[in-house]
Amino acid sequence: SPDIASAAAAETTAGIDALDPSSKSGGAGEKGIDKMLDAAKKTSEEMQKKKAPEQQESPTSPSEIKAAVGIEKDKDGKRLITLDAVRREIWLNNGAITSKRLMKKFDVTKKNPDRQALFKQVVFELCTMQKDADGNKLVLKQ
Repeated sequence: SPDIASAAAAETTAGIDALDPSSKSGGAGEKGIDKMLDAAKKTSEEMQKKKAPEQQESPTSPSEIKAAVGIEKDKDGKRLITLDAVRREIWLNNGAITSKRLMKKFDVTKKNPDRQALFKQVVFELCTMQKDADGNKLVLKQ
C-alpha cells in the first residue's frame, strides 16, 4: 500500500511539472505551452493598448452625457425638432401616434410657422399616415 501511494504522488508531481513552464525538465510540450503563454500575454497587452484611447474619447462631462441621452431643448425651452427626436418619440409610442399628440409634445402651433414647416418636413420623411379607429395616425416607415 505505501508503494501505491508513492507512485500516485510521483504521477501527480510529474503532471504538474509538465504544465509548469518554470520547471527545467524540458520537452516539446513545455515549449508549446511557453509559446502559447507568450502569445496570450502579447494579445492581452495589445488589447490594453487599444482600450486606453477609447476610454479617453468617451464623454466625461455630465452635459455631454445628458445631451446624448435626454430630451434636447432650444433656448426657448421647446424641444428640438430633429429626425432622431421625432423617431424616438414615435418609437416610444409603439411605432404609431396621432399627429395632434405628437404636435403637442413638440410644441408645434400655428403661431410659429417656421417650426410648423420643419415639423411637417421631418414627419413626412419619417412617417406614413394610417387610418385607425382613433383617427389618422403617423406610423414609422419600415
